[in-house]
Amino acid sequence: MKKLIMLCSLALAGSSVQAQTINVDPSALGDMFRKPLVVEFPDTNARPRAGVTQYPQKDLADLIKAAVDDLWKLNAKVSFEDQDEVKKNLDRGDSRNNYLFLTKHPDFKKDQEVWVINYSRGSSVKEGKVDYQIYLPETKGRSNKDFTKTDVRFILSFMQEHMKAIQKSGKVSTPGEYMYQEAEKNCKLLKERNILVDRGTLSKSVDEKALKKAFRKVNFTLADSKGIEKMLDENSDTCAYIFKYPGKFQSYTNSAFGEKYIFWFKLVVETQNYRVMGVVGDGRKDNVMFETETSDLKALVECEKKK
Repeated sequence: MKKLIMLCSLALAGSSVQAQTINVDPSALGDMFRKPLVVEFPDTNARPRAGVTQYPQKDLADLIKAAVDDLWKLNAKVSFEDQDEVKKNLDRGDSRNNYLFLTKHPDFKKDQEVWVINYSRGSSVKEGKVDYQIYLPETKGRSNKDFTKTDVRFILSFMQEHMKAIQKSGKVSTPGEYMYQEAEKNCKLLKERNILVDRGTLSKSVDEKALKKAFRKVNFTLADSKGIEKMLDENSDTCAYIFKYPGKFQSYTNSAFGEKYIFWFKLVVETQNYRVMGVVGDGRKDNVMFETETSDLKALVECEKKK
């Protein structure tokens, strides 16, 4: 059956929607999965236009399209339409389709943009809410700052499994909560994978000696972004990769202006089926800062859930 997905990139900055929220009732997911999914494919050469999200890199739409064609299973019908057509349909409250679209987190800073993948019914979007949201991984610290095929494939795979789990359990959970559930279940796979570590994402305090100590029970390879991309292209079936994920946006109690800060998760994900095998960042004693410390690496491979 011909696939149909639309990825729509609408700017919802003026709405009251909070990024990474789950607004859908679990009982409604079955109906959503039966509807066509519409993916917007943007013209990256077009000038910025009001109400249309500008993609952060020219090939991101191609990466999403390729991942959708290969991995998307929730909706039987998938199609791609241009941004103007999608915007027109959503403005009139089209209820026949679901939409997969890209937005920028409303609390972004110039040096810290967070991008959100949204999956929602058109009627919900018109009302100013999104049914399901998840962040793309952070690329800061890598020598290659662009989103990669692995970044996109991981998020599109994970969000489908997460929504199926919500439907099956009848209970809503955030992406972060589901990451911990998956890590507890999949940590046994760590010994079967070669963990690829991007040296640009590590704290300066993490030298090779510290890395070997933290990963004494697992195999790992330390490389730069280009080397990791090459290894994943050649042999992703036996590898795992450490992502940085913006787990929470929270305000510090001593912030006079209520400024929100990112509490970072670190994830280790196997790159064959994109299952989370380890996560750290949500426990009271966890390091939530951006740089990856030795304590993060040790906790990741122990698959411990610290609360």
